[in-house]
Amino acid sequence: ASNTFRVNVIDDEFTRTRLKNEGRIGDIWFQPLHFNSKPRLALIDGARGDPNIWVTQSSDILMEDITLYSGRSSMCNTISDNDGLITYRRFRVEIPLLATNRVVSVWRDGMHCKNNRVGPVIEDCYFSAILDDSINLSQSTTWAAEVVAGTTNKTFRLTGGWVAGGSHAVGDRIRVFHPATGEYVGPVAIIGVDSQDPGIITLESSITNVVVQGETNASLFYNMDLANEGAVVRGNVFMPQRRHAILLRAPKSIVENNLIDSVGGRGVSIECSGDVEGPFPENVIVRNNRFHSTYLSPIRVSAISGAVNTSPVNHIEISDNDITVAETPAVELENVDWITIKKNQFSDADGRELLDAVKITDSTHVFLSDTDLLDAGFESVFSDPDGNGFEFRPDGPPWTFVSLAGYSEASTAFTSGNPLPPEGSQVLLLKGASRASQNLYLDAGGYTLSFSAAQRKNYGSQVQQVEVFVDGVSLGIFQPSSDGVYEHFESTFTVPARGTVLLKMKSLVAADETVFMDEMRLVRNAQLSGLDDGGFESDFSDPDGNGFEFRPDGPPWIFAGLAGYSEASTAFTSGNPQPPEGEQVLLLKGVASASQTVSLDAGTYTVCFRAAQRKNYGSQIQQVELFAGEDSIGTFQPPATGVYEYFEKTFTVSAEGAHMLKLQSLVAADETVFVDDLGIVSADGIVVF
Repeated sequence: ASNTFRVNVIDDEFTRTRLKNEGRIGDIWFQPLHFNSKPRLALIDGARGDPNIWVTQSSDILMEDITLYSGRSSMCNTISDNDGLITYRRFRVEIPLLATNRVVSVWRDGMHCKNNRVGPVIEDCYFSAILDDSINLSQSTTWAAEVVAGTTNKTFRLTGGWVAGGSHAVGDRIRVFHPATGEYVGPVAIIGVDSQDPGIITLESSITNVVVQGETNASLFYNMDLANEGAVVRGNVFMPQRRHAILLRAPKSIVENNLIDSVGGRGVSIECSGDVEGPFPENVIVRNNRFHSTYLSPIRVSAISGAVNTSPVNHIEISDNDITVAETPAVELENVDWITIKKNQFSDADGRELLDAVKITDSTHVFLSDTDLLDAGFESVFSDPDGNGFEFRPDGPPWTFVSLAGYSEASTAFTSGNPLPPEGSQVLLLKGASRASQNLYLDAGGYTLSFSAAQRKNYGSQVQQVEVFVDGVSLGIFQPSSDGVYEHFESTFTVPARGTVLLKMKSLVAADETVFMDEMRLVRNAQLSGLDDGGFESDFSDPDGNGFEFRPDGPPWIFAGLAGYSEASTAFTSGNPQPPEGEQVLLLKGVASASQTVSLDAGTYTVCFRAAQRKNYGSQIQQVELFAGEDSIGTFQPPATGVYEYFEKTFTVSAEGAHMLKLQSLVAADETVFVDDLGIVSADGIVVF
């Protein structure tokens, strides 16, 4: 029989863009012979529309170590209308290895998460061969069926969505979106729920111009307390499937340490269409993930918000990701506000650095940076309502301003007596007792903060002082000279454990004295003493020219078993992201070890490092145990994603002297782990590395 045949397809948007115009050799296409509509399935089994697993109206639930090879034509999991935390761990959706004739595992979403008061935690799971989104975090759309007469636009009879789930309550915060104007109103608290008809709610203040369901551009009601707030998607693997890996509309969520490989849609889609699901996502972090060969752009952040671009999707951070793309931008931004894109690695299919990796359309306050510190030159756009070239307390991140702090251009009433800014065309202005601050997410280690500062020259006594703090600890008080010239200052500090710290600059003189700051830099310190080559960058002979070597000669590291150095993109590391630090990593295959003698005083220390499983071979189950002398510091197992994950552990040294630091892999099979960016920090702030 011939393998070539003609297919007549419906001329819709999907077939025009995907099949007719973008079909590629090697693509897999198939057509279900029986559409799985609920009415049709109800004739067979009235419950076929229900999910395979449904967790609802619950809290403190843990679902773990479950594998789904096939299921009814509905969601794999529905997680809906829950009051407390729901955790899924090591849940797998896949085709059995021996089922070589199968293309699809399940029809619908892997995790369909709706209307939960607490966002679920989904970690160490595996998704493949799904026809819908692997993870969908959103809220069902709700409309007003009626504005109750005589209530001054405070009482509404709602229909659909979160109202149908019946989980709403007095005190919940409601936001209303008007598609016709793009206006987003609220939040406004619910002060009453009708005991006979829970769909009738009363709000604490009026919402005007509500368009009821059935009319054009009907208004949408979102319950911000049933929005999966705080969801965590961590350490999961997403393999070939039809649509998006993660469709996210949950505020204050984190997506980290995932591997997203060859999905048919996007890797992470943070967007709302304004008429299907919501709410508009805010305060979302996407960090330390690996994206490879997604059909559409790996990350898209967007909002279709009506006739006016009001940018309701905002405050999104995209950081420390490794993204490889063939034909599309790595990141797409459309109609969004306050977006931070920092410390990502963008490359094409051949491993070359990707130019123009970010596509920006109708978006504002987008920060692109290779460092942790954002807007270090204080160049953010500000509204300047008075047209005088400066503004106190301008809106928006990355800086937060208090009192008479803000931005100033050159040659304003403040800066006309000073030289031009050392960097760019603006400076930070601190007048009287004021302050500016920014949250930074830093690894453990030592850092140097530097900046330029000058007294205001055209007014005052030029006696203003600035004190700089990191998490409330003073780095020093700095007073520029009275000549108005920008001077260089710097100070060092230590972060004892990975996390968020607050950087704050505070002017101290309450009188009408002003200081300007600019050209701020934050640099992680290099090795000072003790541990040597924590980045595993030592030269090795590489006699076979393959980019790696077991048991290379010479200090500082001593290797045993199949341990050594590997460059990026070798037969071992080709499936992993680039090394977190430098160009090489420690390689530990089977039972192997690397050790070094380190001089330490008695005291408490934190050891920190990044590690990843070898992704292009094996089962990704290798473990690493760390020792200080004969004492075990801890055992660590990176996720199966192949992404470098950050680890840290505190240990105590009882006596001053030389101590053997050893990293040992434990699994004897052909399993390999990579380690990089190793450091030790003492509790009193002394950086060993």
